[in-house]
Amino acid sequence: MERGAVNASMVFAGVQVSPSDLVLGDDDGLVVIPRADAEQRIHAALAMVKAEEEWKRAISSGATTVDLFKVPPAESRAETETGVAAHAGRS
Repeated sequence: MERGAVNASMVFAGVQVSPSDLVLGDDDGLVVIPRADAEQRIHAALAMVKAEEEWKRAISSGATTVDLFKVPPAESRAETETGVAAHAGRS
């Protein structure tokens, strides 16, 4: 029988996880933040939570995701993609 370890580093889904690392998750997935990086990353994480809360409020008030995220009409996207593809083909 193989025994586990407590407070030891491990690899989870190809990611190194060490004791005291922060492992956070939501409906979008998981993220492992090394403890040494946590303080500098917390501000970006809190900003994302605030943005998501604002998006939810806007959608609840009738806004569409197309308007909320300023998605251009399909014709504009096609023109942009065609222009990019034509430019990429040049040498």
